[in-house]
Amino acid sequence: MNIWLWSALGLVLGFVPCGWVITRARMMGSLVALQMAAGICTLVLLLIAQGLHRPSFLDIPLAFVLLTYPATLLFAHFFERWL
Repeated sequence: MNIWLWSALGLVLGFVPCGWVITRARMMGSLVALQMAAGICTLVLLLIAQGLHRPSFLDIPLAFVLLTYPATLLFAHFFERWL
C-alpha cells in the first residue's frame, strides 16, 4: 500500500454521508449528494490508477467525469416535478 491507495481509502469514507443524504433528504438534496458521490468516485478511481502505476486505468475516471454532468441534468429533467 502506498500513499495513493491510502488516500483513496480515506476518500471512500466520503460515500457514507452522501449515502445518508441520498436516502434521507428531499429530491434536490439527493441530487446534490449524488453529484458529490460521483465526484468522489472519480477522485477515488484516479487515485487507484496512480497508486497501481497503471496509466491505462486513467481513461475510466475521465470518461466517468464526462458522463456525470449530463446524467445529472437528465435525472433532473425527468424528476423536475418533484424538485
